[in-house]
Amino acid sequence: MKSIKEHIFPDEHLVGILGSPLPKASLVRRFSQALKKEDPQAVCLPLEVDRRFLKNIIPCMRLMDVTGLVIQDSLTKDIFPFLSSRDPIATLSGQVDLIARDTTWKGFAIYGRALLNLLQEQSITLKRKRAVLIGNGDICQQVAAALLVGGIKNLFFSEEKKGLAPLALKRKTSFYKRLQKTTSRQLLNTRSEILILGDNCTTRDKRMLRQILSSPSSFDLIVDVREHRSRVSRTRTTTYIHRQMLSPLFFQLAAKLLVGNTYG
Repeated sequence: MKSIKEHIFPDEHLVGILGSPLPKASLVRRFSQALKKEDPQAVCLPLEVDRRFLKNIIPCMRLMDVTGLVIQDSLTKDIFPFLSSRDPIATLSGQVDLIARDTTWKGFAIYGRALLNLLQEQSITLKRKRAVLIGNGDICQQVAAALLVGGIKNLFFSEEKKGLAPLALKRKTSFYKRLQKTTSRQLLNTRSEILILGDNCTTRDKRMLRQILSSPSSFDLIVDVREHRSRVSRTRTTTYIHRQMLSPLFFQLAAKLLVGNTYG
């Protein structure tokens, strides 16, 4: 018996972007362009779904022979119950922005993977380095988790950072030993080599950020995933990676994984 996909799109490779509300046309266009580079026959389906009906939508994706979905921010946590497995960054951060189907659904944290790939391309090592996290947000948590998976020695964050619960609750893993919850004042004196900047800053976060930005930094690496960036003071030797640098890599990796089946 033929699947729904074989009747409607007999020769195409179907993937989707799942969002609530409907994914923006610009995102769909960029993802479609990345898919076409991997497979000219690939088709991207933008899908809007209420989180309450995910349990009905996910089985439909199998019937339509959709091999994977990019998951928009509003649904990154709701998709977890439908996954049989997750990559290490997704497991640690509690964030999934892509799911791929082989025999079962597997979740991936693509922004985190994109960061590690970019650092590898630039020959930047993470071993034994310390990172300070200021701010929060879904991508921010992925970045923090990716750096831990990549081998940083410690991740320092303020004691009131409740949004890091998915990371901090992994008490039985080796990652937990590298998470250092401390006071806001102590964060300024950690002598860390890496600075992570995210959205959703608390009042104390903003105060610390102003202090850091008002003087030349000594960080080797700054990862700035804020949606609206402000100027960051840095030395000539500082590598600066911002959100707009990761976005193209996100679509490239997502396309390779979904169309090329590079699940690695």
